[in-house]
Amino acid sequence: ISIKKEKIIELGKRDNIGFDQLIFIDEIDNITPSYNPITIYNSDGEKVEACGNGSRCVAKILCDQEKKEEAVIVTSNRVLKAQKISENNIRLEMGEPIFEWKKIPLSKDINHKKINIKIDDLDLKDGFAINVGNPHIVFFVDDCFKYDLREIGPLIENHELFPEKTNITFAQVLDKKNILVNVWER
Repeated sequence: ISIKKEKIIELGKRDNIGFDQLIFIDEIDNITPSYNPITIYNSDGEKVEACGNGSRCVAKILCDQEKKEEAVIVTSNRVLKAQKISENNIRLEMGEPIFEWKKIPLSKDINHKKINIKIDDLDLKDGFAINVGNPHIVFFVDDCFKYDLREIGPLIENHELFPEKTNITFAQVLDKKNILVNVWER
């Protein structure tokens, strides 16, 4: 399937189909027939390296179609192993996270565990930058839904510190086993 950027943008709009990512399950080659390559596009038409939840959805489809309990998905920069835990529960091994500032990437060498970002009146402290196939910054906060991500998400995403833009997560620790998150996808 060949689809132009303009068509992806049109389909991605919320008054149309609407999506965060459009994922194509590409043709399997004869060399690695058990590997399922995928191509991922954000709703802005840009190709991206990873989408954890989207990859879990692809793994569910593959497991169901092939009547298997495991699937291997290949993105542009990772091999992801998925396991069907129950009918609608897929575990995905995302691979090793990247902590090196150049590979996250950040625009300058700073402590990736203590990033402070000031936007207008909002002063965010101690952000944790990481790459899990694509760049993320996580802020641990008392109330993750206190922040309007539709308003501040694009501002943080496009901050000069993130040369490839970034995903933003506000994380609220509920207890030792549960974290509530509010996420802005780049």
